[in-house]
Amino acid sequence: MKRAKAFMTALVMLASSAYMFGDCMTTSAEAQQLDGTYVIRNVNSGICLDVASGGTANGTNVQQWGVSEAQPYNAWRLEADGNGYYRIYSMLIDGESRLLNAGNGTDSSDANVCIYENTGADNQLYSVVANKDGSFKIICKSTSKAVEVTNAYTNSGANVQQWEINGATCQDWELIPIDYVVNSELTETEYTTDVDDNFTPGDLNDDGIVNICDTAISKRLLTNNKAIERQQYVGNINGDDVFAVSDVSMMQE
Repeated sequence: MKRAKAFMTALVMLASSAYMFGDCMTTSAEAQQLDGTYVIRNVNSGICLDVASGGTANGTNVQQWGVSEAQPYNAWRLEADGNGYYRIYSMLIDGESRLLNAGNGTDSSDANVCIYENTGADNQLYSVVANKDGSFKIICKSTSKAVEVTNAYTNSGANVQQWEINGATCQDWELIPIDYVVNSELTETEYTTDVDDNFTPGDLNDDGIVNICDTAISKRLLTNNKAIERQQYVGNINGDDVFAVSDVSMMQE
């Protein structure tokens, strides 16, 4: 009986320390080593997290906008705080001066998301939680609400806010890794999305393993024809230089 109680206690502790979305379960992703720089693309709209007009002032609005290449206003750096959460820095200015800031001190759904200097507050800390398809939810520590695109709009310029977690894909985000080089002689940061050799074939979410999450990502990318150059390269398992259904079949073997 004591063993049964201990087992049930362990299950309760596991459930309370992790978010579950479908087949993949994770705590706030520190084990996945998500530290790095990304373009953050909304699953529902296919366009990306963006600082409005490239503004750098405290309180500048965050929206979604189409991306043809990475720029400081649509590039974001994730940095683990050591306690299971991430700070998400805009790459504007020096890549350290402005953070994704949710709620402005309120926990209400529909509270706005903007950029702001580092205040040390919990509304600038996020759980980055993996979904079963390899995308992520970005959940504010202070409110337990998800960063989302308002009303699931798909147009450029649609606002980004926080809202209670509801399973909608407008609350799901793809982390697309980018390389960047800081040049102190330039007024802004130079970026490149060139493919390098530091990857595992088939590992589309860059977590170091190939599993059902990568298969789900591959299927969605091929269905929607939204794979960027790096994803096409990493997803091409059979070496024929074409990212296709045959590569998905090899992932499942």
